[in-house]
Amino acid sequence: MKNYLNVKIKKFSIALISILMLSQIVTMNLVNAAVDFPKVTDLKYVNDYANVMDNDSKQYILSVGKELEDKTGAEATVVVIDSLEGQSVDTYANGIFRKWKIGQKDKNNGLLILLSVKERQWRVEVGTGLEGAVTDIYSSRVMNDFAVPKFKQALIWRRT
Repeated sequence: MKNYLNVKIKKFSIALISILMLSQIVTMNLVNAAVDFPKVTDLKYVNDYANVMDNDSKQYILSVGKELEDKTGAEATVVVIDSLEGQSVDTYANGIFRKWKIGQKDKNNGLLILLSVKERQWRVEVGTGLEGAVTDIYSSRVMNDFAVPKFKQALIWRRT
């Protein structure tokens, strides 16, 4: 009887350990699941996947982006998406910034402005080569004073 009970306890322990290990593997795979970031468009400096920008705004951003890159080598891009796909705005912006390799590799002088329609969130991601020129305080002020009101206006126009 004692032997029988020891065998049952061992089998139960092995089963429990197996379940715990399997659950850890599944959890790790879910946490590390890669977000399917959109591919950069031909417009490079403006990527409006939510289709909320008018052509004049797109053309203006294109001309400013081209001029900035021509004069300084810095690369800035605006990305508008429908949803963050369950990611935080920080994680999503950082993922696009890294995947698209915004800015020159040796100077790390990229700038990304990400706007998410569904979550109504934004994020400015700045490469270390531009941190002195584009501080968090400055980018926050520009976004809150100029970009967010325009973004809200574009969303209202889209819905009417």
